[in-house]
Amino acid sequence: MAALKTGARLALANKESLVAGGSLVLRAARPGQIVPVDSEHSALAQCLRGGTPDEVAKLVLTASGGPFRGWSAADLEHVTPEQAGAHPTWSMGPMNTLNSASLVNKGLEVIETHLLFGIPYDRIDVVVHPQSIIHSMVTFIDGSTIAQASPPDMKLPISLALGWPRRVSGAAAACDFHTASSWEFEPLDTDVFPAVELARQAGVAGGCMTAVYNAANEEAAAAFLAGRIGFPAIVGIIADVLHAADQWAVEPATVDDVLDAQRWARERAQRAVSGMASVAIASTAKPGAAGRHASTLERS
Repeated sequence: MAALKTGARLALANKESLVAGGSLVLRAARPGQIVPVDSEHSALAQCLRGGTPDEVAKLVLTASGGPFRGWSAADLEHVTPEQAGAHPTWSMGPMNTLNSASLVNKGLEVIETHLLFGIPYDRIDVVVHPQSIIHSMVTFIDGSTIAQASPPDMKLPISLALGWPRRVSGAAAACDFHTASSWEFEPLDTDVFPAVELARQAGVAGGCMTAVYNAANEEAAAAFLAGRIGFPAIVGIIADVLHAADQWAVEPATVDDVLDAQRWARERAQRAVSGMASVAIASTAKPGAAGRHASTLERS
């Protein structure tokens, strides 16, 4: 918020601040003042140059699918923090990598897309693209689709954000079309990875619900990394917190309103984690009990 008050163009690398602040951040920004650094949103900004706003049919975010693409819900019960920290195409910090594995990161990006470009949630799609070469696409009303392609390297979106709207010569390597390769696309399995749909629901609900989504995830993700809960419980806790958060579906008037919503969500998530940890301890003392909690608790 302080950066926006200066009037300077803001290269936004921290999507969580926009997701949490929502309309509060947008009201503080001039049109075009926020330029995204995320590769997906940088790609959308580039593709949107190919048409007028009324010609846009939908925006398509791509996702690598993370390290657990193709896994079943049962497979995810046994995921370790080490496995969740191994991203197939990008090199990121531990929290971003974990969020990518759970698809929470893509949920945050759906919210960010809506806030940055003003496109309704029902016109924002997510498709799995394991190669991470196509970063996003825009489909227009005439049936054409424009995609932005480049090797997975953050040098390009960073340079574009800093130089926007001009490109920086030689910022990153281009795709090599003289080398045989294949690009795959497949639908996201929302039954196994419901985080994106939860984010969409939070966004549609409005108000501080997206701040609640983000804060609940941060607490649940930290608990997983600490070995207190199992991997599937991360999104389970987010869902539980959102379902109890109706009072936060009001637009924030101040930053304090956002902080209050986040504080409530963190406390609610922490109580859920503590409850699961207590059940896990009890299950170790009762033969056969561990199996009953396998869907939400990390096995001892």
